[in-house]
Amino acid sequence: MKTSLFLSLLFFTVGVLTLAFRNRPNPYIGVRFGYTYLSKEAWRRANSFAAIYCLMSAILFFALSFFTVPKALLIGLLIALISALVAISYKIAKESYEREDLSMPTKEIKPLEKPETKGFLLAQIIPVVLYLLAVMMLWNELPNSFAIHFNISFKPDSYANKEMGAVVIPLISSSIIPAMLLLISKEPMLIRFPVYGKGQKSLFCLLTAIQFFIVGIEFYILLFNAGIVGMEYMGVIVFGFVTVLILWIWQIWRSYKINV
Repeated sequence: MKTSLFLSLLFFTVGVLTLAFRNRPNPYIGVRFGYTYLSKEAWRRANSFAAIYCLMSAILFFALSFFTVPKALLIGLLIALISALVAISYKIAKESYEREDLSMPTKEIKPLEKPETKGFLLAQIIPVVLYLLAVMMLWNELPNSFAIHFNISFKPDSYANKEMGAVVIPLISSSIIPAMLLLISKEPMLIRFPVYGKGQKSLFCLLTAIQFFIVGIEFYILLFNAGIVGMEYMGVIVFGFVTVLILWIWQIWRSYKINV
């Protein structure tokens, strides 16, 4: 299936589900910022916009499926569309909540507590630094054609130059979770997890574990390209991590709470 057609189906599915649940606040479907947890009107307006936006994006990608579009361009377009969706829907939710808040009687507002993320951020950055040190040590051992993707049998099926494969791609993939935690610490209403107290700390621990796994996989791929290890143990590593991940998510789900 062409990438553009897959993205069209993905946006269409998300748009239809968001449209169906635009009037029903829930923890699973729809855009969920801090303001949407505080106001049903903010939820309705933000998700009504997001639903239409996703359906229009689906049409755009469907139209692009009739042309030959480079994957890099599609990825860039996808990032731009998602960034715009987050920014605009956040603005809609914030303005809706503020209008609703101004129309209500004056009351004492409890300041929003920002979650403590510094320790988790440090823990997530350390393995990235260690990975870069390993890249420096192994740089002369790396091939110019760097394996970056593997099929279901863990055989390499996609390559890039070693600058891209050993540095750029790993840095991008390992920066997502730290960037998300940094946003939480700076703007807690932008990314708002529906768990609090011990549940929130457990979730941050889970995100840190995922970060270690991401960097660990990148490190293993680095060693493979350097000819130090084979891929025979990759399946066991992935299966073991997914099992732990499922158990951990189940534990967090049990402590789940929504602040209405």
